[in-house]
Amino acid sequence: MIESLNKEFGTGNISFYKGEGGLVFVKISNESATAEVSLHGAHVTSFIPNGKRETIWVSKECIFKEGTAIRGGIPVCWPWFGAHPSDSSKPSHGFVRNRYWNVKSVKESVKETVITFFLKDDDNTSAVWDYAFEVNLEVKISDKLEVNLISRNLDTKPFTVGGALHTYFPVSEVSEISIKGLENVTYVDALQDKKEITQEGTIVFAEEVDRVYINTPDTCEIIDPGFDNLIKVSKSGSQSTVIWNPWIEKAKRLPGYGDEEYHNMVCIETTNALKDIYDVQPGESHTMTQVIELV
Repeated sequence: MIESLNKEFGTGNISFYKGEGGLVFVKISNESATAEVSLHGAHVTSFIPNGKRETIWVSKECIFKEGTAIRGGIPVCWPWFGAHPSDSSKPSHGFVRNRYWNVKSVKESVKETVITFFLKDDDNTSAVWDYAFEVNLEVKISDKLEVNLISRNLDTKPFTVGGALHTYFPVSEVSEISIKGLENVTYVDALQDKKEITQEGTIVFAEEVDRVYINTPDTCEIIDPGFDNLIKVSKSGSQSTVIWNPWIEKAKRLPGYGDEEYHNMVCIETTNALKDIYDVQPGESHTMTQVIELV
């Protein structure tokens, strides 16, 4: 598999290799940045702009194993976000983050690399979600990281998709950072019986946070005095944003996550969550985009 991938898609700046847990990864480098993606889940695990620090967080306790979601990076949740809306027996966050994706294409220039992954329906997916589809994850690596999640309807009937680019970001100390951009936006608080609350001021962290901000296309910024930087997260095709940190007690219960790691990460998730879902007609598609920039 590694040999055939390198033969078909490998270049001097793109190489496939077997990494932790035997998972297949691709490493990309150009004049702007380096990045790594696991083909298991089409899961971005690293993005380092040249001359800058790592922009993506992955747990030191992460379990790299086929069939197990990677804790950290950018998990792809699709075709629904969170629990299935009507059948709790179906997997949380959909079924694509635990499957191997295929490489569709690679495009290169000196300062930008674009690699596209895809999954199509098969007997296993039809048992969970009975539609013909193709889902693409297009990853653009330049001085910014752009990720496009593209849902294509290959069926004769419409389907509805939600999902998320469930991105984990490294921070110096979560209790000392703030997130700007969602002031005065309403959020649904998972920790207060899904009560709707209006955000007052910037977001700060002194306890567990699990919120879906609704009706918002807005750009978020992580202000991190300890790292003396700002991470900007912009998006399109999404009207909901999740902010998450497990804090002390939940961190102890999470598999593949260190008890104290909540100090050094935060999630800003570009989502199609709650009512922010899309009906995709036969032959049509929906694209959700997230752009990450380290300033």
